[in-house]
Amino acid sequence: MIDRYKVIQNVLKENAQLRYNLQKHPDLRFLFFEVTTRCNLACLHCDSSCTKNNGLDMPSAYVKRTIESVKKHCQSDLPMLCITGGEPLLYNELTEVMTYASKFGFTWGMTTNATLINEQKAKELYDAGLVSTTVSIDGLANNHDWFRNTPLAFKRMEKGIKALIKFAPAYARVDVLTVVNKKNISELEDIYQFVSDMGIQSWRIVNMEPIGRALQNQELMVDDNDYKILFEFIKEKHFNSQSIEVDYGCSHYLTLQYE
Repeated sequence: MIDRYKVIQNVLKENAQLRYNLQKHPDLRFLFFEVTTRCNLACLHCDSSCTKNNGLDMPSAYVKRTIESVKKHCQSDLPMLCITGGEPLLYNELTEVMTYASKFGFTWGMTTNATLINEQKAKELYDAGLVSTTVSIDGLANNHDWFRNTPLAFKRMEKGIKALIKFAPAYARVDVLTVVNKKNISELEDIYQFVSDMGIQSWRIVNMEPIGRALQNQELMVDDNDYKILFEFIKEKHFNSQSIEVDYGCSHYLTLQYE
């Protein structure tokens, strides 16, 4: 009989050795660009306290110079470029700089609230080389709109996901990210069904971090009992779901029971 905990311990030891090796011989695999601190929503948990009109955009010339420098120093095995914000689609030069990156051989993905995506925008992004999109869904319509602090955010997000899926090339994927909180933890099964029905391949669940605007809404953070409910839910879906990959997206150590 296989000792499950022994297997997990061995995997953790292998991961620890991998991390040690990477400390000695760093390997750049993902390069993040926070291209703007502006956002069209005002989410209650935003760690950067983003707003639409009060923020900064990264100069496109800087992005291009960085891409050129990384290409020069990484002749092979280029890192994936991960585009975040704020809301990346408020960055006016997004398709320009990502088309530039694609010509150098980089692949790229982005995290978005998807409310600004229509069919034309989806095709434009894929033409610029987009291979991976992570969309935030934080509950069904009422809870999502409340948490995102914006009416109709859910409806617009759903429309954006459908456009992304409709025009996605065979190599591209659309994933979902959910920030679990006191209001939506009771909706996990419903969110799972919605995400599954949409044809999403992967669903990652993360917790609120007490920084930025989340500091003003700490009563929304889940407690110990909520975490037990969350981890049992993820564990069950992780091993039994046939339609979608479900994982916990934070890097905290979860004990041998859940690692």
